[in-house]
Amino acid sequence: MTSFNLELRGYVSNKETFEFHLDADYINSIEQTEVRGGSVDVTLTMTRKSEDLFALDMVCAGQLTVGCDRCLDDMTLPVNTQYQVTVKMQGEEFDDSTDGVLVVPEGLTRLDVGPLMRDTVLLSIPLVHSHPEGQCNPQMSQLLESMIVDSDESREPEQEPATDPRWDALRELKD
Repeated sequence: MTSFNLELRGYVSNKETFEFHLDADYINSIEQTEVRGGSVDVTLTMTRKSEDLFALDMVCAGQLTVGCDRCLDDMTLPVNTQYQVTVKMQGEEFDDSTDGVLVVPEGLTRLDVGPLMRDTVLLSIPLVHSHPEGQCNPQMSQLLESMIVDSDESREPEQEPATDPRWDALRELKD
């Protein structure tokens, strides 16, 4: 498995750029996702702000293959997303409860950025993904059309509501 570890100590310059490549095998290695294939390149820039504070800027570009929600055939989704996170070395435990800030133990020398990149890519997938109109599998589209129930045909003819004779008697008193 490819290593996505960044050394947090020992760089001469205050700014380093790294190139990573994610494929469907890595994206699905932690848990099975809806990703069937794909290739995403990640450019990660690490800027040292102080001895124990770093800014990570990720730019992810590529494509993923997922199933269409309508016809279930494979479809390609472009990936073009960015994510920024500040890494702060403090205390003895990991803490990601603050948005945009990742607190890591002070003694940590390497940070695995693989899960950060994976989550960034997965969050770029829309909740609903389907082919543009007219590009779905024609056989599946025909099958779906045949199963649609027309709401006008399924309704029963409207009937006059039956009235309660007690209310009719009260209405006569009112008149």
